[in-house]
Amino acid sequence: MCYAVFMEKLDENCIAARLALPEVAVRAYETLPSTNDACRALLEAGAGECLVVAARQSGGRGRRGRSFFSPEGGLYMSLGFPARADALAVTCLAAVAAAEAIEAVTGISCGIKWVNDLYLRGKKVCGILAEAAGERVIVGIGVNLIPAPLPPELENTVGFLDCGDVRQALAAEIARRILRPERPPQETLEEYRRRSLVLGKTLECTVGERTFSAKALKIADDGALVVSSPDGEETLRWGEVSIRGDFK
Repeated sequence: MCYAVFMEKLDENCIAARLALPEVAVRAYETLPSTNDACRALLEAGAGECLVVAARQSGGRGRRGRSFFSPEGGLYMSLGFPARADALAVTCLAAVAAAEAIEAVTGISCGIKWVNDLYLRGKKVCGILAEAAGERVIVGIGVNLIPAPLPPELENTVGFLDCGDVRQALAAEIARRILRPERPPQETLEEYRRRSLVLGKTLECTVGERTFSAKALKIADDGALVVSSPDGEETLRWGEVSIRGDFK
């Protein structure tokens, strides 16, 4: 596979023009340690709402303190804005916004693995991390756009949209859908359920030090995952789940 692809330099003025929300501070960089950290710094400096975009990250992070592989050729962005709901609900909103934005810009439809990953053809193509920032929230989103060499441990689990360089259009589209949602939260949750890859599936769930098998029953109105386990019905508000077998 050839990985040599021309990538247009990120232009924050172009992204801001596409976003068309002049009250939102927009910053674009070729390389950052972490877009979430840069976004936090903007909020601490007085920004009300902000969008930070980078072509690559040297210190990207995922949930539970894991590193997030962030090679050149992807879209790495973070949004900072006043918290409208708890982190779980915000993550569900962001997952739907990212999936719908990807479909609007590229025509590619992704499914959602609870709580915060987008999958395409059985592989993860987008990860989302929501972090508290006082009375505001920071949502980091990484989308794998153009194929890049992967570490051996990621080759079977990580995929790419393979759609060309749409970073600027996609960043603006995702940001607009999160910052200015066009429908009420309940309708967004219905779309989250519709795109869910886990409902009705047998899962391996890890919550803290406990790992167990369960069947995914439903997604509650607050975004929690309700499962049937050997101990009875349980409601998961955090943790990790994986489907036994491949994602479809």
